[in-house]
Amino acid sequence: MAERGALLLKEDFTSSPLGAEWKTLKGTWEMVGGAIKGSERTADQHAGVLAREVKCHDLIAQFDFKLAGARSMAFSLNSAKGHVCRVTITPTGFIVQKDKTGKNSEDKSARLDTVNVVITSGEWHTMLVEVCGKEMVACMDGQQTGFGTHEGIDVDKTSIRFPVGGEAVFLRNLRLWEAHPAAGWEAKKKELESARSKKP
Repeated sequence: MAERGALLLKEDFTSSPLGAEWKTLKGTWEMVGGAIKGSERTADQHAGVLAREVKCHDLIAQFDFKLAGARSMAFSLNSAKGHVCRVTITPTGFIVQKDKTGKNSEDKSARLDTVNVVITSGEWHTMLVEVCGKEMVACMDGQQTGFGTHEGIDVDKTSIRFPVGGEAVFLRNLRLWEAHPAAGWEAKKKELESARSKKP
């Protein structure tokens, strides 16, 4: 959907301790074998959350992930007002979603697309997430693609987060770029919409 602009962040998660820019809001996070391992902590009564400030409007994110017992993980974008959107990954696939801003906000969350695919525990995968204007695309391993449109996505973003539910998930090779509209996206989107309409 988008063309890569300036590099906003490069994080391999190989240096210990984790840089001060990263905030471990909930859960347990540790460097293990050239990646960062995140797990939910029962006492928190909340998903484990790793967060970092990143200011942008449109962006492309790419990272490698490995489920290792986690029931879910996500890559989420947030604004100064609260949650914006996310890609949630589970052992049965991934969801592209516009988030409810906050518990007391009047807006609602909206599921934009669901991709059903088996994500085997212990295997590495690459997730590419593009957010440009009102549109959002997520593509795993260059094969499975979910996408959607929502007015609530078209806002300035201030941070990224990795929530994880259960035990555990590994992350590595995170890259963030500014995003710019790509020529040919409308034609590609029609192809994706056609393929989606044919799914059983």
